[in-house]
Amino acid sequence: MFHTDLCGQISPPTPGGKSYFLLIVDDHSRFMWVEMLRSKDEALQYFRKVKAKAATEREGILKAVRTDRGGEFNSTQFSVFCNDQGIRHYTTTPYTPQQNRVVERRNQIVVEMARCLTKSKNVPSCFWGEAVATAVYILNRAPTKSLDGITPYEAWHGKKPRVNHMRVFGCIAHVKKIGPGVKKLSDRSQRMVFIGYEEGTKGYRLLDPVTRTLHISRDVIFEENLGWEWNNAESLNQPEFVITEHSVTVGGPTIESEAADAVPNSPAVGSPVGNQFQPSSTDTQGSTSVHTPDTQTPPTQEVNQWATPPQGQSVDSEGAPLRYKTLSELFDETHEVEDYEYSNMCLLAADEPVSVDEALEEECWKSAMETEL
Repeated sequence: MFHTDLCGQISPPTPGGKSYFLLIVDDHSRFMWVEMLRSKDEALQYFRKVKAKAATEREGILKAVRTDRGGEFNSTQFSVFCNDQGIRHYTTTPYTPQQNRVVERRNQIVVEMARCLTKSKNVPSCFWGEAVATAVYILNRAPTKSLDGITPYEAWHGKKPRVNHMRVFGCIAHVKKIGPGVKKLSDRSQRMVFIGYEEGTKGYRLLDPVTRTLHISRDVIFEENLGWEWNNAESLNQPEFVITEHSVTVGGPTIESEAADAVPNSPAVGSPVGNQFQPSSTDTQGSTSVHTPDTQTPPTQEVNQWATPPQGQSVDSEGAPLRYKTLSELFDETHEVEDYEYSNMCLLAADEPVSVDEALEEECWKSAMETEL
């Protein structure tokens, strides 16, 4: 049996625009799932998602669900779904939350724990979604009086959970820089804030408050006694602070952010919150970009003068636009290359060949080499 309850409306909303969270508790193991919602009418959508996930993990059949009499659970769609799936739907009598005490009590614990997590390190309240997800993650791996000497995680998965990777929510984290652009003498880490654990990945969720991006990484050194100085924390509550969806790549394979479904109509790149901290980004060198108001981020002037690409070479092999800049950007005296076929531009290394054999397959590179010779 599942015990289900919806909590909200919570203000301010998360950067992904979520104002509610759906908490589902398994009656036997007390294992919990949490999903962030924009509005109450999404309750059935996420309930079906959790049911499918639980059925796959345990290869069992959900026989019953207990909810309150909220409109999201008493709707025709929810009733039809339960009837089609053969699920018995139990509801409480009006104004008697004690009849659904399993999830009601857990709901209270999760909210109070999330409040403590954010207040302990002065994390802005708009990141309550990340705190709620972290609280559920911890509670699933903590002992409870309802079980005899085991945790909900062990009761559900049949094995003891690892806890040596857990860290203090909101603490300072030094994240290793990985990928192109890291020079010999540049810093090897970047200072960020730890905000949770990435589901389905052996990595941490880390927020860069300066660039408003989310990073997923496993190469992190924590300073758990320190917290970020949120001098401009008030700006994070602005509705313009939007986290968008994207894939996150950090020193490994591409990771689809759990928050990707949080902003279905958002533009490219970005994310912090809630499983929900939308690797909007969505989200980069393993990061997600977050769009902030123009009033907060002054526009930067373009340093390079980009030239029009040659005809027929406007995009690279992956469909991305090729970027060019004038030779005056690269040479003090342009007469050195007057005879070059493209006398006014030079192709940047967006699709640069990695070997001589590969370069000889392209006419432009052969022409450039002949000119050099």
